[in-house]
Amino acid sequence: MWSSEQLRLFLDSTAGDELGVLWRFLAATGCRRGEALGLRWSDVDLAARTATIVRQRTIASGSVVEGSPKTSAGARTVSLDNGTVAALRLRHRQQPQDRLAAGRSWIDTGLVFTHQNGGGLWPQMVTARFKQSALVLGLPHIGVHGLRHTAATFMIASGINPKVVQQRLGHAHVSVTLGLYTHVLPAHDREAKPRHCWVTRSENSVTNP
Repeated sequence: MWSSEQLRLFLDSTAGDELGVLWRFLAATGCRRGEALGLRWSDVDLAARTATIVRQRTIASGSVVEGSPKTSAGARTVSLDNGTVAALRLRHRQQPQDRLAAGRSWIDTGLVFTHQNGGGLWPQMVTARFKQSALVLGLPHIGVHGLRHTAATFMIASGINPKVVQQRLGHAHVSVTLGLYTHVLPAHDREAKPRHCWVTRSENSVTNP
């Protein structure tokens, strides 16, 4: 996983990139790559600051398929911090412009994270782009899934109840969460700040799982 400084460097440096909003969403929510790629605008409530995970976009037998989340617990609603909401609003305003530019080649998928023609993103391409962006910045290689681990670690270390973290990550049981992140429980960490948002310096962008 990355430190908070490394995560900020990555998110700040890629904020204007095509996939910048995707990176921020993953880091802020702890969602799996496939869950984010399967997210549709109909699953997002920007006014309520929530995103509901009901499907995932993955690869099976060399093809991209959409299906239910990894487990029954994977179907969940996660809250969004102010900065991520702002980034998604900007993304929402940009898509109609992309649609006009694409003309007849536009693919109406309703997905949040797409190519400029509206088509869904290829999961392996997303992984490759993440690796390349991190490499350019000289950051350790953690893989896209590393953003999920980074988010979960910061949540636990910030004093958020493991049960809340379990629900936010979509783990079937809290024992799974504890088994993965017990080493960062903040019982003896005097520097942990409860409810601190790990994706921004702003105290106004607190994540509320």
